[in-house]
Amino acid sequence: MESRIVPLYLPKGVDKVIGFGSSSIIGRLDDWTVLKYPRIPGEQWDRFEIEEHIYNALGSHPRIITCFGLDARGLKLEFATMGTVKDRLRHYGSASSVSCKDRLKWSRQASEALAYIHTKNVVHCDVNTRNLLLDKNLDVKLSDFQGIYADSNGGTLYGFALENSKSFLPRSANHSDQKFDLFALGTAIYEIMSGYEPFPDLDGIDNEEEIERRYIKGQFPVLDDVLAGQIIYKCWSLAYNTVDTCVEDLIALEVSGHAETVS
Repeated sequence: MESRIVPLYLPKGVDKVIGFGSSSIIGRLDDWTVLKYPRIPGEQWDRFEIEEHIYNALGSHPRIITCFGLDARGLKLEFATMGTVKDRLRHYGSASSVSCKDRLKWSRQASEALAYIHTKNVVHCDVNTRNLLLDKNLDVKLSDFQGIYADSNGGTLYGFALENSKSFLPRSANHSDQKFDLFALGTAIYEIMSGYEPFPDLDGIDNEEEIERRYIKGQFPVLDDVLAGQIIYKCWSLAYNTVDTCVEDLIALEVSGHAETVS
């Protein structure tokens, strides 16, 4: 495959780059707003149009990043000042230095976000800790909506998102629905609780076939000593019919005081 050098650029109003996606750059506009824009000006613009459409369908919700619209530069979004859950776990070295209370809260809030978008007929298609952003209060907000949206008129808008191999429930690559989001949620909760992705000995790209083989056979990571292990297993084994039940289980775990007693 021929490679090309893509020069970094800053659209008008962007003072610095704060993140990268597979086809986009995140730049800071001010203390409250960021701009998501193409790595190459004008390229794959349909991705941004689809994402704006999905944000409009979702409307306002405390667990969803706020979208301020699409202009000629890109998509204007709320600035989650504390970064991503993934970065937060990596910054502290391991999940053991993040309190159990926060880990349960993040897992529950991620589940609440997913439950909400499903009521709006949106399938995220890429639930992972990189897309779980943290605001100034360290509360989770789900981002990056390039999945699938079914409107009230029977039309379907197909985005370009697809889970990475460690969050991917094996199936035909051109099909996604809510149960696949649930499977990916299990992987996200596992990472939040353990501090690392499933099968840390396997590379998500180089060992994709082996990861898929294990998932097909139901060979999941051992969960005996993982907080919320039963909930994670229910996500992976598709025991939940909806995300709402997962939310209820996480709330029950929080209320039980388990978050304060597990080290």
